[in-house]
Amino acid sequence: MRNGIKEKDIVLEIAKLVKTFVQIRKVHLTRRTDVSSKLRDRVRLANKLRAKCFISIHCNGSENKKAKGVEVWYYKGSKLGKQIAGLFQERLCIWGSSDRGVRKAYAKGKRKIYVLKHTRMPAILIELGFLSSSFDRRKLCYAEWKRVVAKEIAELIDLLTPC
Repeated sequence: MRNGIKEKDIVLEIAKLVKTFVQIRKVHLTRRTDVSSKLRDRVRLANKLRAKCFISIHCNGSENKKAKGVEVWYYKGSKLGKQIAGLFQERLCIWGSSDRGVRKAYAKGKRKIYVLKHTRMPAILIELGFLSSSFDRRKLCYAEWKRVVAKEIAELIDLLTPC
């Protein structure tokens, strides 16, 4: 939470919007309400459903108040994950968002991301901006920006193969 703004509220709202905008594919949310689910439960659900793609939506944060922008993560060794991450990175750098690039997650260390490592399908983790940045925070809280971002994500889901 930064300045009374909670990541969980922003990303749940965006995820619900994505679900309403997706035209072609069936979308499953790992949470529909303000109740947190464990990462391993989210991974189990995706694996059980044999999802074609796993997309995790987040807001970033940093002690460095100048850090801002969009970054999309994929798990090392996933060529399709890297391609999907690149598509999302390109489309989500909108409204003046800084492009922090596509990032590779590893099995250990600081760049370990559980949901990317343990899903059995191509997976990405989207960091839409930094709650610690006043510039990003304004966008993250703006209803029209959330709608536009959700629409971009939904359009990419509709376009992706095999997702």
